[in-house]
Amino acid sequence: MSGISNGGASNYTSDSAADVDWDPYGVIQDDIADEYLGLTGEELRSGGNHESPITLEQVRVADQRVRATGVLDLLPAWRLEDGGPKGPGGQPARIDDRLILIALLLLATEKRSMWMTNVSNIFAYRLDAEAREYLGLPADGIDYLDEAAMHNLYNASRNAFQRLLEPMDPYVQPRFLQGFDQRQCLIRDHDKNRARRCKARLDWFSNAFLQMSFMMQSRAIRRADRKVNISFDQTFIAPVSVNSFTKARDEETLQLATKLDLLERPKDRDKRKSRNKKLKDRLVGEVFAGLYIMRPDKRDEAPGAKSGEMKWGWAANVAIRVTNNSNEKTPFPLLIMALTFSLPGRDVSAEAVSLMKSIVGRGHEPGYAAADNDYWAHADIEKLHLQSIDTGFRPLTRYRVDTLGHKGGYAGAKQVEGNHYCPGMPTNLINATLDFNAGTETEETYRLRITQRKQYALRNKERPAADNSVKKMCPAFGPGATITCIFRDVHNKSSKKAKVAVQPKYRPSEKLEICSKTSVKFPAHAYIKFEQDKDFGTVEHEELLTSARNSAEGTFGQLKDNGFEGLSSASRRKVRGYAAAQVFVTLLLVAFNIRTISSFMKKLAWGTAKKKRNFSIAYRPYVDKRRVEREERREAYLQSLDDPGPNSPDTT
Repeated sequence: MSGISNGGASNYTSDSAADVDWDPYGVIQDDIADEYLGLTGEELRSGGNHESPITLEQVRVADQRVRATGVLDLLPAWRLEDGGPKGPGGQPARIDDRLILIALLLLATEKRSMWMTNVSNIFAYRLDAEAREYLGLPADGIDYLDEAAMHNLYNASRNAFQRLLEPMDPYVQPRFLQGFDQRQCLIRDHDKNRARRCKARLDWFSNAFLQMSFMMQSRAIRRADRKVNISFDQTFIAPVSVNSFTKARDEETLQLATKLDLLERPKDRDKRKSRNKKLKDRLVGEVFAGLYIMRPDKRDEAPGAKSGEMKWGWAANVAIRVTNNSNEKTPFPLLIMALTFSLPGRDVSAEAVSLMKSIVGRGHEPGYAAADNDYWAHADIEKLHLQSIDTGFRPLTRYRVDTLGHKGGYAGAKQVEGNHYCPGMPTNLINATLDFNAGTETEETYRLRITQRKQYALRNKERPAADNSVKKMCPAFGPGATITCIFRDVHNKSSKKAKVAVQPKYRPSEKLEICSKTSVKFPAHAYIKFEQDKDFGTVEHEELLTSARNSAEGTFGQLKDNGFEGLSSASRRKVRGYAAAQVFVTLLLVAFNIRTISSFMKKLAWGTAKKKRNFSIAYRPYVDKRRVEREERREAYLQSLDDPGPNSPDTT
């Protein structure tokens, strides 16, 4: 490398470099700092954040949306049902239900943390003059340097939010950490009847807001498909305080406290700390919560099966609208349709039924309801299947491995993966799914066998009765017969098309009930456990279920992303309590629906105005000249083989 040089240092030195006024230590000059780097008034009052002013138009829109839900009329009625105001009366509250909901909805759509500090900041200085007049607030606002005024406004906002929650809170508890003895008292004194009533109100509140966001779509989009197909599932909601407890551990603590004579709770703080340390008692912020099993493959195990697999909190039960055809572009946005809260592992089926009833109760026409194995495949038919019949939703799911193939039956018919079939159906059709899962047959053969199954399926004679029983007929009986059997005479009006005959080696040795009667009444418990909206194993079933479940998982992924709604982050909603969490999550789901509708409308507009691709002089598509030359030589060589030429010997 000797002899190679980039030149001397003088080649890189400008003659004017010495004239530039620069600081080699990076020290900012005082005059620049004084003029440009001081905090603005907005930064000073907002803690360094940028908080844009809220206009009258924004407030008016939020107000109309809150009013459209109907909750402002029901909240006073609920308070009267509970016995009316608890206090002696006095002046009206500075912040009422309407104002607190408007502020929270504005924060949710801004993707800003729904803290009471941010709420009070809106009322203090973020509203313009017209917005303040519209809401009935003082025109001047509050000076952010007035500590007492800001503190009072914060307390007014916090108290208004607690008043909002009071008639809807099923699990009331003090907003401070609870020891083992306090937890036992709260659980013992819990009013289950009141909790049931308040939970119904809270769920109504959530679904009223979601219905409002659904109605934000244009009429054409709302009516693009009358049926609403859903996919429902649970997702974990973390509380502000994550410390957990179990009843067994509290019992052990109680025994230890009795043994050490520490049952009495000291009033002195230091003595209480010493007592808790001796008893190894963990103070818990959320008494009415539970351990949520995070990994799906561990949900069948007992709680505590693996450390790190469970978290303390609540379960949000969410119903998401999904596509009606996986092969076509969806003509509507996939919105959140319903929400309920529950304690983890409790009343999973009841919460699913509540979601479906809420959707139908708001006037939507039911379609199919897709879910994972935690629901249709595992649930008791009395709690989920029979309860869901009245809603009109039809199941769509996969089966557990131990329920594949021939599992039970009725009146001689064989139940195979959702349908009842002729007792003479060939074994290879019965075991089609088992053979495919074992790898002994190809997917093409599997799909063919699933199609061949249909001709052996029993047919419904009429609609289900009031008790959900249904009459079914042998597939070889009547004018609509799909197979032939020696046990049945061919009907004179039956189709003349060739039909498969039941083979002697599969046919039962004697007539069974389904073979001898014109129809057999199947009670609900005989068929409803495995029946689905689409035949299991068909391409349509697989594509529709896969699309529905992927849509649900994708939606949960967006909701939990901190760049959007941040549903998994408790730091954005620092108010303790079950009811507070559900109200915050409701408003976040409304914000998600608004964002989804906006994205759908943009794509709709972009798709209707496609521009032709124009290749300008600055752009030319890439062409591999060497590849073109190789193809030309190859074609020339192949032509030479076809044309032997004039000097070739004559072979004729």
